[in-house]
Amino acid sequence: MPKRKRDERTPDDTERDGARARAGGSKRIEEKLHHHQNLIFRALRTARGFERQKLGRRRKTAEKTKTADVARIDAEIEALKASQHL
Repeated sequence: MPKRKRDERTPDDTERDGARARAGGSKRIEEKLHHHQNLIFRALRTARGFERQKLGRRRKTAEKTKTADVARIDAEIEALKASQHL
């Protein structure tokens, strides 16, 4: 039994296929970038939470001993809150 032959393709067809493949590839790249951007934002949000906990503990101990550190820690907390809205 003879093998099936592919249809003869014109150079015009191959150009269209290449353009279609590039368009699909850029869409996949955009999807991957969006996905990884979400992962980065999620990680940053988690890091902000841990940083806030750490600053809360530091402020609590600074209240008992050094009052100058309390103002600095409060400023850091305000900066952390401002970064949440970016």
